[in-house]
Amino acid sequence: MLRLLLLATCAWAAAGPLEAQPAPKPLASARQADRELRLDLQAGDYVRGRAEAAPDASDLVLLGPADETIRTFRGSDRGVGFSFVAERPGPYRLGWKARAAKGTITATSIVHRADQPRAGDRAGPAPLPSARLRTLQADLQRGGGTQAFWREVVDGGGYLAEPTEGGQVRVTFLWRGTPDTRSVHLNWPVWAPRMDDNAFEHLAGSDVWYRTVLVPPGTRLTYQLAPDAPIGADAPRSERRDALVAVSQTDPLNRKLWPADPALGRFDRYSVVELEGAPPLRFAEPRPDAPRGATQPFDLTSAALAQRYSAVLYRPPGPPSAAPLPLLIVFDADRYLERIEATTILDNMIAQGAIPPVAAVFVANPSAETRASHLACNPKFSDFLADELIPAVRSRLPVTREAAQVIAAGASYGGLAAACAALHRPDAVGAVLSQSGSFWWAPGGGEGPAGSDSEPNWVARAFAARERAPLRFYLNAGVLEAGSGIRDSTRTLRDVLRAKGYNVVHEEFAGGHDDLAWQETFPRGLIALIGSKTVVSP
Repeated sequence: MLRLLLLATCAWAAAGPLEAQPAPKPLASARQADRELRLDLQAGDYVRGRAEAAPDASDLVLLGPADETIRTFRGSDRGVGFSFVAERPGPYRLGWKARAAKGTITATSIVHRADQPRAGDRAGPAPLPSARLRTLQADLQRGGGTQAFWREVVDGGGYLAEPTEGGQVRVTFLWRGTPDTRSVHLNWPVWAPRMDDNAFEHLAGSDVWYRTVLVPPGTRLTYQLAPDAPIGADAPRSERRDALVAVSQTDPLNRKLWPADPALGRFDRYSVVELEGAPPLRFAEPRPDAPRGATQPFDLTSAALAQRYSAVLYRPPGPPSAAPLPLLIVFDADRYLERIEATTILDNMIAQGAIPPVAAVFVANPSAETRASHLACNPKFSDFLADELIPAVRSRLPVTREAAQVIAAGASYGGLAAACAALHRPDAVGAVLSQSGSFWWAPGGGEGPAGSDSEPNWVARAFAARERAPLRFYLNAGVLEAGSGIRDSTRTLRDVLRAKGYNVVHEEFAGGHDDLAWQETFPRGLIALIGSKTVVSP
């Protein structure tokens, strides 16, 4: 469930060079069912498909041969795509999580393992980047084994972390392979422009597969590993991504997992790299001494967008406020409620006096398509916020009528939408909290790094062309987001805003395009905008 939402905002590298092979052999015809799809599968079968459901029944559950829950695929009112690999033979079932749900579940292709492509030989292995791996290689050449090495890796956290002379840290991700291992890929929140950038190398004569990257000190990030992804040689990037989704899972060598909920399986959780110096997650853990605010879901049909929106209203703990409350508008409700755990953060911050009591409304995306069209600096969406959503909140809670006390917040496309809401409607939104905002975006630009089809930094140019409004900004981006254009376009926006005389707090964190990083920086943005401090310490 979580992985699908993260992949929607990140680009993952796919396979390296592959041997020329015939096209995979899919099903002769699709297999379809209304409520539950049953498939008798062989070990290694790769299944792809799509399910269409009623709006309130979009979660799809995969059950294995022993009726065990393997994973949950989460979609929207437009349906959900799914892909998985059968790890052992037997009957598999795909069904709606809500038993009364109605819809159509279709397996569009099943490719047997024997028909899946195998990674070809590379031009030649590069010199081993890790000193510890070079020591292991020397031991192997003297007739040694890898047992002690693997014990050391598990005791050390599941990966290797070696400082470099340049001040960065060389992190090596590892997979313990078998003679049948075909490939391993790293899924992490960093843009990979080439499809083979995240492919592992195999240490000859051993069971060690590895991928080494350079990261800044204090890095905290999540990742998954994708062993034996059934990736086609000439498949489009979207199909390669589906193949990685099918097998991406937690690192079995790494005991540090996120989210903490043990009920989630290995396909729905992430492993964590947390280097020395990573800042503490001050407000993310529930505290028994922190009173909890109340949440109330509600629906709102927008006349401006001809679209039904679902939202969740957060009421701060304590007796009703005599004074109007500041209002926080947060996009991508699922992300902030389920993974960033924003209500817990608000409870803790209010209890500790880091911010005053604040009301919040978390706005869900009706579908991936509406997210792409409405959050991408859409003036009609800004009008919906100002003329429909905020009045709907005021009818339920005593919130401010001062634009200066209304904050729009979000990450990725949500960060873009927050800035554009202030750009289009400064009469209604007075502050922006943008986490890794997609400021590479430009009209007609399409997905991917900035400037692919049009001139980037459109938002910065728009603010430069308009008279300064009474707005305040908190902007951040990850050091590892340079390749996606997010880090540099955020810097450009910062410079333009400061040149225009805006109050801007800007930070860069040691991480990538990652919910766990945003869990750390979300409270820092709140402190910068409505807390007791006007500047957040780096």
